Amino acid sequence: MDPKVNRRQTILDAKKGLILDAARRVFAERGYHETSIEHIAREAGFSKPSLYNYYKDKEDIFLQLSLREIDILLSKMNANCDDSFSSMKNLEGMIRAVFDTFGEHFYFMLTLSHFPLVVLAHHENSQELHRQFASRLMRIVGKLTSVIARGREKGEINTTVNDENCARYITGMIKSVFVHWRMNEKMGDAEQEIAHIMTFISQGVLFYESR
Repeated sequence: MDPKVNRRQTILDAKKGLILDAARRVFAERGYHETSIEHIAREAGFSKPSLYNYYKDKEDIFLQLSLREIDILLSKMNANCDDSFSSMKNLEGMIRAVFDTFGEHFYFMLTLSHFPLVVLAHHENSQELHRQFASRLMRIVGKLTSVIARGREKGEINTTVNDENCARYITGMIKSVFVHWRMNEKMGDAEQEIAHIMTFISQGVLFYESR
């Protein structure tokens, strides 16, 4: 790539990242519906007209930010997983990545968990965005599924429930904690919740041959 083109792209990406970081703070403070493009521009240090050079509107910012946060979560899950670890350690590492991501930006993640489907429904690229969201969410389930499958192959996991269903049940447990926190509008004890989920996995959902 031409060095000038590469430099322009680097600057563009950096400015878009600054806007998304500012938007995350504003969405966390105000929620989706009470946030305006003016709020985001002010927080990012941009004028409203200049902001439109990078994103079409508030909906576009929210959608791109949401996709970015899911990608960050997937990266953390990958970083907490290693083929040399036991299945239980890998599962705990990935579950911890989810809780860490949620806890780091709690109020924005609350907003994201309230994700307004109407935003997607009325967005000009709604089908493509639906596809991107579905793909990322399936990758999360897929990561858990692959760990369970490897655990079964290694003789660490023994259950008649198929691998993908086990993964979906685990994500369901995690989601139930976030729903509870969302209802209370405050974050609970993440370490305690992780411990409870891991106990339930080992003693209830998955049956380990060592028992």
